[in-house]
Amino acid sequence: MTRTLAILAYFFIFLQGMLIKIPLGLLLISGLFEAEPLTRVFIALTDIFLIILLIVSFKEKSKWTLSVEIISYFVLLLPLMRIFTSFPFDMFNYFSFLFPAICFALLYPLSVYFSYRAFKKTNQVAEHSF
Repeated sequence: MTRTLAILAYFFIFLQGMLIKIPLGLLLISGLFEAEPLTRVFIALTDIFLIILLIVSFKEKSKWTLSVEIISYFVLLLPLMRIFTSFPFDMFNYFSFLFPAICFALLYPLSVYFSYRAFKKTNQVAEHSF
């Protein structure tokens, strides 16, 4: 549940465009075709890792899935960091950017922690059953 909220918050981080604010989810689709080259690479990596996260969510928890979840967090931050370092901070000082970004930054690591706890619990049960 926290992972879902974190990813939804991620998609609804609004970025200031020339005329209107656009959600990051839209940038992840349109940015593949219209962004500058380095940003395209970050967006492509983010799209790939979002698909990998979707696939991993249906797999049984293991050390491999936990490591993918942790790596995904940092890859998902790449486009935000690229945008954040390209413009002055004043351009991001608005609620529709700060609130979803903070929600994502807090909820996603929390979801990884819950995933780790579930993994440890299933391993303890498996160890005690033998």
